[in-house]
Amino acid sequence: MRPIAMTTLAAILTLLPLALAIGQGSSMHQPLAVAIISGLVVQLPLVLLVMPSVFLLLSRFNKANMVGPAGFEPATPPL
Repeated sequence: MRPIAMTTLAAILTLLPLALAIGQGSSMHQPLAVAIISGLVVQLPLVLLVMPSVFLLLSRFNKANMVGPAGFEPATPPL
């Protein structure tokens, strides 16, 4: 979790001067920086909270519905 959050924070902080810039040519770069920052802000909680929860639910669902053909039990992976 920490490397993902730190990388995202570094990218956001790197783009802040571009998003807050005023001057010649900034009107072209500013919307791009704001769009990237917004995407990173939305992506961070999705990657850190929602995606692991979905994987956990899918793995539980998959384990609950494992049925082998004609009485065979599914092979358990070695530990």
